[in-house]
Amino acid sequence: YGDIEGVTEPEVTITIRTPGEYINKIMTLVYDHEGEVTSTTSGDSGQLTVTATMPLRELMRGFFSELKQASSGFASLSYEVTGYAPADVVKLDVLVAKEEVPALTEIVSKENLQKRARAVVENLKELLPQQIVSVRIQARAEGDIIAAETLAATRKNVTEGLYGGDYSRKKKQLKNQREGKKQMKEDMSVQIPSDVYVDMLQK
Repeated sequence: YGDIEGVTEPEVTITIRTPGEYINKIMTLVYDHEGEVTSTTSGDSGQLTVTATMPLRELMRGFFSELKQASSGFASLSYEVTGYAPADVVKLDVLVAKEEVPALTEIVSKENLQKRARAVVENLKELLPQQIVSVRIQARAEGDIIAAETLAATRKNVTEGLYGGDYSRKKKQLKNQREGKKQMKEDMSVQIPSDVYVDMLQK
C-alpha cells in the first residue's frame, strides 16, 4: 500500500428557486453544507434563483428536507453532478457500547469534523431506546474518540414490595442489581432499531 496522494469526491451544482423572504435562511443552509454560491438572480414575482456548488455527500445529508423547512416548503431544488473536486475528508466511525456500527459511518470534512461528531452522538442518544444498563455512544476519527454521550439506563425499583425495616434484604437486592448490571454492561450488544438508521440519515 502506497501513500495516498489525494482524495477527490463527487461535486454537484444545485439550483434553488425561492421567494425572496427566505433567501437569508437558504444562504446560511448552503454554507452550513459546505456549499459555495456562484450566482443569485431575481425573476418574476419576487422569486430568486440561487446557484451553488457543494459536495454530493452534503446534498445527501438531509439538505432537501432542511431546505423545505427553511423555506416553509416554498423553495424548489434541482441538481446535477458536475465532476470531482479535491476533498479534505476523514472517516467518522460510530461506536455503541464499544461496538462499531458500520451503517452509521460517515465521510466528513475535517473542517466540520468536531461539529458533526458532536451532532451524531447527541442525535443517536436522542433516538436510541433506553436499555437496562447505561450505554456509551462514541464518535471516532483517525483512531481517536472525539465525542461521546451516555444513554441513561431505565430505572427499576428492585426493592419494591420490601416493606418495613428489612434493610438487609433491600441492601442485598441493590447489590445484586449492581453486579448484574455490571456483567450485562460487559457482555451487552445493543440492537439498533431500523427506524433509528433511517432517522439518522435525516440528521
